[in-house]
Amino acid sequence: MSNSTIPQVCPKASAEADDLLTPEEFEAEVSQLLAERTKANETMTPAQGKYLAWLVCSLYPEWDEDRVMAAIGHAVASHPDKGAATITVAVLAWAADGTNLTPGGVSVPGGHWVRAQTFAESAATPPTA
Repeated sequence: MSNSTIPQVCPKASAEADDLLTPEEFEAEVSQLLAERTKANETMTPAQGKYLAWLVCSLYPEWDEDRVMAAIGHAVASHPDKGAATITVAVLAWAADGTNLTPGGVSVPGGHWVRAQTFAESAATPPTA
């Protein structure tokens, strides 16, 4: 996932306010992505990676967008058997852990992947009536 295919969307990283999506544009694009999604185990798309990076950067503005994008790309490449939803949970679990000061280690084994796998297994289990 190269940075050239994913526009910068973090407010901190964008030099021009015109480069940012308005809240309405962001909501419309997220709605479109959700409408098009079919399975949680599909490969993460560049657009999904972009929005995940935006979310992480909005929660952790001290994290550099390019590093977040690189970490997401490395996580996707390192875990080809994991779908977009599982990758998202792992990235957010990594970011939420206050001991992780950078996004760089998200692809390495750890508790964030255990949480992500637990999520994937629960999402794959049909609900009981």
